[in-house]
Amino acid sequence: MSEIIVSTPPKTSLGLLTYEDYLTFPDGDCIKKEIIEGELFMSPAPALKHQIISKEIFLILNDFVRKNHLGEVFYAPCDVVLSNINVMQPDILFISNNNFQILTELNIKGAPDLIVEIISQSTRDTDRIYKKMSTKNLVLKSIGSSIQMKKLSKSGF
Repeated sequence: MSEIIVSTPPKTSLGLLTYEDYLTFPDGDCIKKEIIEGELFMSPAPALKHQIISKEIFLILNDFVRKNHLGEVFYAPCDVVLSNINVMQPDILFISNNNFQILTELNIKGAPDLIVEIISQSTRDTDRIYKKMSTKNLVLKSIGSSIQMKKLSKSGF
């Protein structure tokens, strides 16, 4: 088995990675890369159980959104750029018709209306960081347990 070597670009003078750095990372290596608060997080391709759950949720949500002409549903990998030091790839996300201005040719610049994140043991810490995103709704689905729905209020999720 060959070893995968990933080189990390130099950080900013503040020691933070940026979206510009992110764009220089190798593509097509099946390693999920996200920058959260300027720090690089990497994880391998998800397990099959994760993919099955993600597929089922996507199909149900996408069908509902299309039938009701509500917007667009996307699935990973899809870059969500919240700021220059926060670039994430949620498992599934929804952008309403009223929020289409955040869609660009390359990515989504701003907070989606809904994020669905399937949590596994290996990504539990980074998945929970999604709670800090400015989205209105967040669904965290743990493999082997129930679904948690979080709605944004003035005090957070």
